[in-house]
Amino acid sequence: MAGSRHHTLDTLQSRCRQAFTLQRIDYLTYPQVAAAMGISIKMVEKHISRALAACRAAVQ
Repeated sequence: MAGSRHHTLDTLQSRCRQAFTLQRIDYLTYPQVAAAMGISIKMVEKHISRALAACRAAVQ
């Protein structure tokens, strides 16, 4: 299971993977992720949404 999660994360675009990692693994808030990446909060939301969709698809 952990291996498939890592594989799924590896298939994401780098910015998407970075946003997901900062938010879900490093526990940063959306505003903190946005500031760290130099993007808007809306873009953080889109990146996280894409990452979660990829994770859901991988487990189905």
